[in-house]
Parts: sequence; structure tokens; C-alpha cells
Amino acid sequence: SSQDVSDGLAETLWELSKVNDIGFKITHIPVDEEAVEYAKSYGLNPIDLALYGGEEYNIVFVVAKEIEGKLSQLKRVYDKLNVLGEVISEKTVYVEIKGEKKQVSRGWEYFRNK
Repeated sequence: SSQDVSDGLAETLWELSKVNDIGFKITHIPVDEEAVEYAKSYGLNPIDLALYGGEEYNIVFVVAKEIEGKLSQLKRVYDKLNVLGEVISEKTVYVEIKGEKKQVSRGWEYFRNK
């Protein structure tokens, strides 16, 4: 399955988690160097900006582990392809980068029930 990240990566991951009855362990989030510098200059966390920012028009795909080798081949042709992490059975989303584990909260939802 797949979904665009226009409402933020965190919201996209949670929606994919809900629809597919799975969770995600995220181990890699690509952040452009300019975004890292921007975040530093304002005392912000660049990973949080990547997770909770919006208006990005990329696509997140959930694919079977068995085709990971084919993704590596595709990446040689399309270098913007990134593996963000892995599917887990627990219905949660968390980031574990450089030994730090952080629960990911929901992102923006247009029609959240009050």
C-alpha cells in the first residue's frame, strides 16, 4: 500500500499502520542539509520537522521484505528512493536512530473527531 506525505510523514505512517494493521520501526529519515541548518538556527529538531511538517509531495510505500534487493537496484536508477525502516507487528510507530528511541505521535488530521 502507499500514501502521499502531504499531511506529514507521521500522519502518513499512522494511517498506513491503521489500514494495514501493522506498525513501523523507523530507522532512517532523510533530511536535506539545508533543512538541518534551518532547524539548528531556530533550535528545532530536524527529525521532528521531517515527521510533523507537511506539504511534501513524496510517496511512502509499504513493500514486502522479500523485495528489498530489488529496491536497491531501483535506487541506482532513482536515487531519491529511501528505505525508512521496517514493518513490525505491534500497532505503533516509533523512530530509533543512533540508539535513541522515540514514540511518534499522530500528525495533522483534517477531520479528527473531538
